[in-house]
Amino acid sequence: MYPLCIATTSSSACPVAKDDGGPAVVVNVWERISVERWIFTAAHELGHLLLHLWRYSVDNRDENKAEEREADKFAATS
Repeated sequence: MYPLCIATTSSSACPVAKDDGGPAVVVNVWERISVERWIFTAAHELGHLLLHLWRYSVDNRDENKAEEREADKFAATS
């Protein structure tokens, strides 16, 4: 998990990887985004890594709506 302050509300997190393929999550901790959103976003992205690791790739830009709902549910119950 890596907190990064980016002055935008259009992006709250993104998965990233080093050359060795290890996943990480960058969370936007800009002061205009609530702490609760930071926490939910971090949990949502962690949910993706736990539930959908087999789909993880920094080159993959496709969003699967079912996987998004699963990650939301994971974050909401964490």
